Amino acid sequence: MKSIHLDNDDITSPLWKISKGKNGDKYLTFSGQPRSQSTSYQNQDIIDYSTTGPQPEHQIKVYKIRWYILIVICLSNIANAFNWICYGSIADFAGEFYSVNYDKVNFLSLLYLIVSIPSGFVSFWLIDTFGIRASINLGAWLNFVGSLIKMSSSLDLADTTPLIPDSAKYSVVLIGQAICALAQPFILFVSTKFANTWFADDQRSLANTIALASNTLGVLIGAFVSPQIVDSEQSYLSEISLLNIISCLMSLIPAVMAGLINQSNPKLPPSYSAIINKQNVQNRNLVLNESSEETEQNFKTNLKIYFKQVLSLLTSKDFLILFISFGLSLGLFNTLTTLLEQVLCTRGYSDLDVGYFSGAMIVSGMIGSLITGVILDRTKRFEEISKICFCLSALSNIFFVIIQLYNNDNSLVYYLLLLSFCLTGFFGLPLLPVCMDMAIECVYPIPEATSTGLLFIAGQIFGIVLILFYPKMANKVEPDSFIYDKIQTCVQLNRTYFSEESVLNVLDFKYPLYGQCVLQCLIAIFFTIFFKCSYLRLRSEREKLAERILSSARI
Repeated sequence: MKSIHLDNDDITSPLWKISKGKNGDKYLTFSGQPRSQSTSYQNQDIIDYSTTGPQPEHQIKVYKIRWYILIVICLSNIANAFNWICYGSIADFAGEFYSVNYDKVNFLSLLYLIVSIPSGFVSFWLIDTFGIRASINLGAWLNFVGSLIKMSSSLDLADTTPLIPDSAKYSVVLIGQAICALAQPFILFVSTKFANTWFADDQRSLANTIALASNTLGVLIGAFVSPQIVDSEQSYLSEISLLNIISCLMSLIPAVMAGLINQSNPKLPPSYSAIINKQNVQNRNLVLNESSEETEQNFKTNLKIYFKQVLSLLTSKDFLILFISFGLSLGLFNTLTTLLEQVLCTRGYSDLDVGYFSGAMIVSGMIGSLITGVILDRTKRFEEISKICFCLSALSNIFFVIIQLYNNDNSLVYYLLLLSFCLTGFFGLPLLPVCMDMAIECVYPIPEATSTGLLFIAGQIFGIVLILFYPKMANKVEPDSFIYDKIQTCVQLNRTYFSEESVLNVLDFKYPLYGQCVLQCLIAIFFTIFFKCSYLRLRSEREKLAERILSSARI
């Protein structure tokens, strides 16, 4: 029996070569250059492991249809994120239109985080049980239905009579927002499983990055475009109606496209980890077309396996460290995105300014994510890159908090604040795809949707707490103060309908932001010291590849 020796120090290198030791055993080590076409497995559609050709069960292939599915996922994520954040950067106009105060406008964003927690547990069970196609279709159509209900809250009949009475508009938009929130996990959590199921290992991280970055792009469009559409005190009623119509059309396109997807899995897998995942799925006991009694029993068995997987994740040291660190970071991002208009209006920044800052942060974050995705596909150094991003993101956040203390009274402060958003996005947003992939490496072969879904749920939980906590810790700006009278832009448009106590709720978020700096520094230190990635998926792929090379070698 010939043994296989793996060089653990180079486990992330993608290339192999075979050499013989003194005792006659064959060793698999890693080479900087491929020895031949037969041993290189990058940038090829079908990979052969022997001169006689691979057996069908060991054949690896990628299909062009994967790009269409990726586009559908991206468009669905963009539309869903737009539905989430579109009211946040026009909180003043949204409050005026729906006759509610800032707390209730914030709740439209907070509702996403609340609803997506129970929906998330259902989604990653459904993804692993019924497949990618079912999840994408369900998420896309739920998102469209929710946006359609939201649109109805702002439509007028032919005689200009509102379709929905003013007293019920907020309740209707709340229902629509809740349905859109239900859709989010089915669209967002599918990205890592889709990348692992359809893409070769040298494209996997990039595909996952693109899918996740599309959600961020949707936040950008919502934060940047909403103030461009709704910007007039005289015509904001029709402008918010137009905003909701655009949101509905954006949601309809991916829903129709999702209906054209006809399979969840490719005929041939794209990588060795996909082969193993396919075998695991085939070994499950759930068979939906059996008799009702057997189906019920198998359904219970499947649920039992699912809960064991969740319990296994929550008792894994590496995953718990990632769960806490990433969850807090995502929660802070959700909080800042939701409250940014209220944070900056105290310093004299307009809704348009907030849109520009959000756009700068997200565009730079997408650039950083794409660069990171390419680097990860080449190096597989998830741990090192994540630690660098956590540390530099914390430093960028400190820079932002310091600059936002100054009022918007000169161009230098404005551009320094813009720079701080660019740095925060460039180093912070790449953590999303990096941590998603790293979660799989830590707990493989537990299904991708389960591990990454729990990370997102951690971010939602921490986001809910922080969004509720920030306004409580903020200082109230008194109406007789200089900031209220000369600087702030929070209530310039809202004096007509707010009650006396709510119109005065201009808040200075200085102290919550100080706490945010401390928290992000602690996260970076904690993660850097204690986290160690085990690279279980990469090791499994290397071992499988080693076995195939050894079995085909001619000695």
